[in-house]
Amino acid sequence: MKVLRNILLIIASLLNSQVVLSQWEVTSLISAGQVDCSYLSPDNGWAAYLYYGTPSGDDHLAISSTNDFGVTWTERTTINSPSLGVIDISTLGGNNIYFTGNFPTTGFCRYSNDGGVQWTTLTFGMLNIARDAFLLSDNTLFIATQQDHLDYNDAKLFKLSEDSLSILIDTDSLNLLDSKIFFISSSTGYVLAKDSLNNNLVLFTNNGGDSFVANIASAEYTYRDICFTSDSVGYICCSEGKIIKTMNYGVSFVELLSPTTSNLVDIQFINDSCGYCVGENGTCIYTSDFGYTWTTDSINTTNNLTKIQMFSMDNGYILSNSNNSFALWSKNNSNGIFIPEKEMVSISPNPTTDYLNIHCNQNIIIDDISIYNSLGKRMFSNNKNERVVNISNFDQGVYIVILKIKGLEYANKIVKQ
Repeated sequence: MKVLRNILLIIASLLNSQVVLSQWEVTSLISAGQVDCSYLSPDNGWAAYLYYGTPSGDDHLAISSTNDFGVTWTERTTINSPSLGVIDISTLGGNNIYFTGNFPTTGFCRYSNDGGVQWTTLTFGMLNIARDAFLLSDNTLFIATQQDHLDYNDAKLFKLSEDSLSILIDTDSLNLLDSKIFFISSSTGYVLAKDSLNNNLVLFTNNGGDSFVANIASAEYTYRDICFTSDSVGYICCSEGKIIKTMNYGVSFVELLSPTTSNLVDIQFINDSCGYCVGENGTCIYTSDFGYTWTTDSINTTNNLTKIQMFSMDNGYILSNSNNSFALWSKNNSNGIFIPEKEMVSISPNPTTDYLNIHCNQNIIIDDISIYNSLGKRMFSNNKNERVVNISNFDQGVYIVILKIKGLEYANKIVKQ
């Protein structure tokens, strides 16, 4: 997701609100084919990559983890099969990891709920080839598939939740070959698609995918990726360096000023105003004013950049692919998030339905408590050294609690049920 869209991206963006650019450096360089990665924090992440034709002529898929900023990778599970394909790997927590890919005749999801010890594989049915996946929460994954074989051309949108696979869209009037998915909450989501006349569509749902409204956009744009910063405000990056923005749920778009004509392929916003976009020919651009102006960020490569994941405007990763190898570029990756010892600060219960209890030594003064949603919007703030917080009026989802104590910032992920 893409993506966009790891919940811990929000943590570091809150710890550093200023845009400070710095040099990108290569952290990993691996001779492998298709690849995707997802980071939990600057030092811990997961990647899926493909070695072609090994062993015995089969492709070898490695799903691997790192705990040293991507310098070394450890294989946690593998698949050997001909004609494998990598679509997406996503994780929002240490235990749940989801890989979406393709066998020769069907798409599949291989996932673990115990940190990579045991893995389960689900397939999507004959000829349902996976095109994109988006992880909304620890246990909710959306997958777009497209049948593109002979007389079959059905498009499907699947939802994997609590080990159960359901179908939200099943139609032959849509094309999801180049689909991208972005859900802002359990109820509100968007899917990029095309109709039978090859018109660009933005499919919108506000009921969790039970139904979708199709908004038609201009045919002059070729959509590549989508990112929303609120229910109604979102961005689409396109070919030829174009970026468009909507403020009305995808009903209409305006084109933003862009400094490039290279094809853009991945876009991610860290908060309402600040975002990054990458694309072909080493293109990397950023905005800090809600997308109205974009500036080039220098990265020393002309290879195609395929994915960006930022923890703040000066801390993150970029993937680049070239000649059956991939490079992982990092920026300030040693400036990680301070994680306190568990015995110093903890929050319970987690998950919770109403109250959070903050546990630390009674002699410690909590200077500030702030809670942010998955978009980086502050939902709660208090500087009264309180140890109990009422979040009963919050929507269900994942939130980040930031505690400020003696100049240090303690980040905790909590789940509201």
